[in-house]
Amino acid sequence: MFSHSQTSMPHHPSKSDEVGSRASVEVKECKSPINEQIDMEYCESYVFHALYAYFDGDNVTLKGLAIHGTSIVIGEVNQRKLLKLLSVADSSNDPQLADFVEWVLEGAASVTAAALYLTAAQNAGILRRQQESQKQRSPPPPPLARNEERETRREEEEQTAVVNETKPSCNLFSGKWVYDNASSAMYEDGRCSFMMGDYACEKYGRKDLRYRNWRWQPHHCDLPRFNGTALLEKIRGKRLVFVGDSLNRNQWTSMLCLIESSLNQSSNKSVIRKDNLFIFEATEYNATIEFYWSPLLVESNCDHPFAHSVSDRVVRITSIEKHARHWNDADILVFDSFMWWVMPSMTILWGSFEGSNAIYKRVDKMHLRMYEMALNTWSDWLEFNVNRTKTKLFFMSLSPTHTYGESWNVQQNCYNETEPISKEGYWGVMSDRRMMNIIESTIKKLEMKGVRIEYLNITHLSDYRKDAHPSIYKNFQRSPSEMQLADPKTYADCLHWCLPGVPDVWNHILYYYIMNL
Repeated sequence: MFSHSQTSMPHHPSKSDEVGSRASVEVKECKSPINEQIDMEYCESYVFHALYAYFDGDNVTLKGLAIHGTSIVIGEVNQRKLLKLLSVADSSNDPQLADFVEWVLEGAASVTAAALYLTAAQNAGILRRQQESQKQRSPPPPPLARNEERETRREEEEQTAVVNETKPSCNLFSGKWVYDNASSAMYEDGRCSFMMGDYACEKYGRKDLRYRNWRWQPHHCDLPRFNGTALLEKIRGKRLVFVGDSLNRNQWTSMLCLIESSLNQSSNKSVIRKDNLFIFEATEYNATIEFYWSPLLVESNCDHPFAHSVSDRVVRITSIEKHARHWNDADILVFDSFMWWVMPSMTILWGSFEGSNAIYKRVDKMHLRMYEMALNTWSDWLEFNVNRTKTKLFFMSLSPTHTYGESWNVQQNCYNETEPISKEGYWGVMSDRRMMNIIESTIKKLEMKGVRIEYLNITHLSDYRKDAHPSIYKNFQRSPSEMQLADPKTYADCLHWCLPGVPDVWNHILYYYIMNL
């Protein structure tokens, strides 16, 4: 924990007194999202999040403030830069901003005071001013042209029939796993053209294939049947983009394997990579099913789709445009982000990775606060950029890991597990309800602003499936050491999922929602 100086905000008679007088309001931005108590570290994070959001990453302001401990300290160099910022503020005809910079120059060291002022300024509508002007400058893309939306009467009738057939009258996420020896997967890992070595468990030596015969049975209804042809017709002329980490790539791979049998045999079944974007085009439908690697959603030093194993995770907590420009015109977006935030310590970066003016701050045990800040950046982008009449949004809840067997009363992980957990209502130790609460709260706030996101809560149904991970049956990028080979559970992958497997169920549910758009 850090210590905070308690210098109060000096009175600064100015044209912004009306705003300054509101500084006594409750600082809800400084409340922890977990226990609703005032939290000084979170308060500090909010101050800098608000400042950078206001100035939109301008390099002049990126060095305007320096963090020493937890106080805003104005040194000689930063005074010069803030004076330059002050001139920019004056030229922008924003007296409140100018007064705020003057106030900082006068030496207000309390993070609490800064947060109070920023709260008052936000309540007065000042901090939203630049975002609103950006919204006016960058209107959302127009809706699809009529000829892209037009379908033949026959196609419409087929679509309606599929929707009516799949529309359940119950909660698809509440149910149990039922062993069905007669059921079979819709594809085999050895015959899917899109299969990756990370998920091809049978190919890499798994002999027990019972995990494929468990089907998800919702209470009071059946899981909708997956119809690849109907889905491809539904997304004809559209972009379906999965955005997130390797669990979303796991689901994307599952989706491609599920629809492959609906493609013409002559179809080109290759995937094109453009930096972080992986694109499969179903040419006969003029549709693409894509995956974009962005494990933290915001910018980080883990953004390379393959070379992302780093010892110190650095996150630009308020920067998302680098990623978002690649999927801002998608018709259907499926997001996820969870596991990459579960770290004992991370580094926040204000500024750019390339610039010399960057400010770095290492934080410990603050992944929940950082997760919320990143989701705020993500939600702000959606609020001001997404085309609400065109783009349909989904967010997948966290995918559980089975790393700690104590949850099901064994002293190891998923290694050698061949049966699901049978205890109804089981909840794994790694399925963090607090992080789920944060994304659920973020989605609710977006919906209040008119941005609708379907939250697909696949956590609980997946939590039972300790038997369905690759374990040691996958293509490891690095060969296990002799020590690991002597104790296989030490290198078992209990995070991702074998295919065919659990992600197919996620896609069955996603399919239902897409078909009912």
